[in-house]
Amino acid sequence: MALRDEVLVMLNALYEGTGVSEDCDGDFKVDLGERLCWVRVYDEPPTLSVFAPVANEIAPGPHIDEKLRELNNALVVFRALWEEEHILLRADLMATPLVALQLQRVLDDFTAVAAELAEETQAWSRF
Repeated sequence: MALRDEVLVMLNALYEGTGVSEDCDGDFKVDLGERLCWVRVYDEPPTLSVFAPVANEIAPGPHIDEKLRELNNALVVFRALWEEEHILLRADLMATPLVALQLQRVLDDFTAVAAELAEETQAWSRF
């Protein structure tokens, strides 16, 4: 079975067939209840990227780089990134082997980490 198919089966099992859909980019959109996140599957190297925006309208600049560096020093599994005026929360997982418990743990923790990060980073918005 292809990695992408395995991930879809795993996500449907974790969320009982609800709250998982595919978007126009081919990423899996996962409804975590309080927050949406996306799971992107890479074949080479076999990797999963779990991500979601946590703040919008963030202007670029050295102050953002410094703040993100401080945030990332405190994070273990997740990373905060600036991309196209958004702050994204992201976790990357190796998928050889694909471990359901590892993906489940990241998804379980995602909402809490994103909420905490959103509270701080949204204050950086230009609006």
